[in-house]
Amino acid sequence: MKILVVDDEPLARDELSYLLKQNRLTDSVYQADSIGTAVDKLLQEKIDVIFINISLNDENGFQLANELKKLIHPPLIVFATAFDSYAVKAFDVDAVDYVLKPFEQSRVNQALEKVQAIFKLQAKKDNSLTVNSHFGSEKTKIISIT
Repeated sequence: MKILVVDDEPLARDELSYLLKQNRLTDSVYQADSIGTAVDKLLQEKIDVIFINISLNDENGFQLANELKKLIHPPLIVFATAFDSYAVKAFDVDAVDYVLKPFEQSRVNQALEKVQAIFKLQAKKDNSLTVNSHFGSEKTKIISIT
């Protein structure tokens, strides 16, 4: 999966990126230090999941999360932050998970497993819709023979 890490702190961004790269589910990791650079990267790459810090200098990770919800196929959201008090609000914007700093490999892996489980469910749903729409679109012709 392609992952974007959005954090204004270079050390936190690098640490999370390193931990994400250690997981077998990760194809590539991109970084952004602001909402603007995150949007630029989202326009360049098809990002599967975005790890967002809540406090981004003068910006707020919830601003980005709310904008992502407007997309036809938004990336899944995981908040990666030092603030535990925003967890409930994070799930209000459909976050998949909420990972606290300092990051631990096991916790990052757990978040990625949740993301992977959602992708598998979406794939099953999409496959089911394709099969049903295929069969549902065929018209049956009945010929009467006397």
